[in-house]
Amino acid sequence: MRASQKRWGWVRRVVACLALLAVVMGVGVWVATRKTGTEISKELERIRAAGLPAEFEELNEWYERVPDSSNAAVGVLRAIEKFKRSEELGMSLPQGAQSLSPEFANAIADHIENNQETLEILAEALKLNGARYPLTFQGNIQTIPPHLAELKKLANLLRYAAANAATNGEAERTFEALRNGFLLAGTLRNEPLMISELVRIACAAIALHSLEFALHHVSFTEEQLKELDQALQGSEVDCSRSRFRALAGERTLGIRGFDLIRSGQLTQPAPGTTKERASAGLYKMLGIIDRDEREYLAMMEGLIAAMTNGFPSAYQQTEALEKELDRRYSSGLRRLCAHTRGVFPAFAKAVRKEAALLTQIRCARAAITVERYRVAHEGSLPDDLNALVPTFLAEILRDPVKGESLVYFETGTGYQISSPGAAVELDNKRSTMFSVSRPAVRESGN
Repeated sequence: MRASQKRWGWVRRVVACLALLAVVMGVGVWVATRKTGTEISKELERIRAAGLPAEFEELNEWYERVPDSSNAAVGVLRAIEKFKRSEELGMSLPQGAQSLSPEFANAIADHIENNQETLEILAEALKLNGARYPLTFQGNIQTIPPHLAELKKLANLLRYAAANAATNGEAERTFEALRNGFLLAGTLRNEPLMISELVRIACAAIALHSLEFALHHVSFTEEQLKELDQALQGSEVDCSRSRFRALAGERTLGIRGFDLIRSGQLTQPAPGTTKERASAGLYKMLGIIDRDEREYLAMMEGLIAAMTNGFPSAYQQTEALEKELDRRYSSGLRRLCAHTRGVFPAFAKAVRKEAALLTQIRCARAAITVERYRVAHEGSLPDDLNALVPTFLAEILRDPVKGESLVYFETGTGYQISSPGAAVELDNKRSTMFSVSRPAVRESGN
């Protein structure tokens, strides 16, 4: 009997210790949660004080409204309604100076003819300076806006229009299609979503591919080349503006996501098995959600601060932040910050895409400047890029990843401009070079 009582006494002491431990842990979690909640509130106020959105109503106001009379998006949406697909067309144009096959050329010509009204509406719309698509943030987190996929179709239509005109040697029509391609990408410059920024990058890349193809086949006037260079410079400015706005908007969506988790409208991790539902409950009960949001806000602040700088500084700061976050999230309670750990790699990858686009833009700008030199020198090519300064360029263009000068060399059939350092850093050769396969005019006897 005495042994049994001792055994039960021992059990009661263990239970009491566990209960005390639970109370201590609960109080600790409560204190930590209140402290973290206060820190989060202060951070949200700091965001608002900086003139940036922290909730959906503020985000809707921050996404600048544009009157219909000056809103290019209104006409772009009309062009989307008129667009007619072609099942015979793929997405790729030939590389280098290779011409279109007769079958491909005929398919493109038919596609252009079927979409003549679409092109006319689009050209009129893109004469306007402002753009805001019908996008409103409310309720749950915004899904992918439907106009984004359609914009890529219009970008490819302009690609085919430029290829069709270039193949026929029609410089003016080629120029118009190229200019409109860059303007179309620019209609997304203010949209505060990362997916919108990725579509803008894709549309600008399509326009760059079209420009590279066109320069193999037609010669532009000095005035057309200057306008194309202005379009490229505008696209580079858009990169600076758009990546900042996309991240600021995404931060607001993330804040909304944490609010939905707390209210039970969204679970993190995602619901499914009993184990997953239990994990989601612990995520809130133990205050991990508060730590996660605090880490998320700190991460986004670092990214947004990096995006206020030009490249290569913005790229280098993002890379340094990624290394720091990898170190921070490899141990301790930060490993439980599922949302922050999950989204950062996608944001870092988007910055690399931006860097790749900027590299190709600068290579393209250098090529345009070489073409301007060619026009001024009866078809001759410069010996190097230094020959372009200061008449055609204020200074040598540098890559946006390492800040190194672009590399120029003649190929025998033309010339190539590239950034070997950026190609290695980004593991992306295609987007870090620009080639033109029209050889220089040489004096007889040379």
